[in-house]
Amino acid sequence: MIENFRTVWHGCHANDDATFGRGASARVAKWSLERAEAVLRYAGRAPVQVAEPGSADVTAHERSLEAVVIDLARGDRPLARLHAQWLVKPQAIEHLLRALEPVAAGPACLVRAA
Repeated sequence: MIENFRTVWHGCHANDDATFGRGASARVAKWSLERAEAVLRYAGRAPVQVAEPGSADVTAHERSLEAVVIDLARGDRPLARLHAQWLVKPQAIEHLLRALEPVAAGPACLVRAA
């Protein structure tokens, strides 16, 4: 999920098929991450740090974003809200959660609820 988000954040759309795959679920996943990107850019608590695609380093913001998605995949919306509070302003928390729901569950899922 992090690598997919990095691709969207840094505008590396040349390899969309390689990153997301083909088909409707791939388009939904990409669209979902683009919505999350828009929320983070507009309502982020601070400038969001996202590593370049292919980087071995994972930023604190990336870890928090992944935690939100994993919490949603587990069905733990209250914990997802807590993780989202670190990323975005209070009025944008629900927007971020709704944006990420498609990649947390269903055919566009990019994570496994461990």
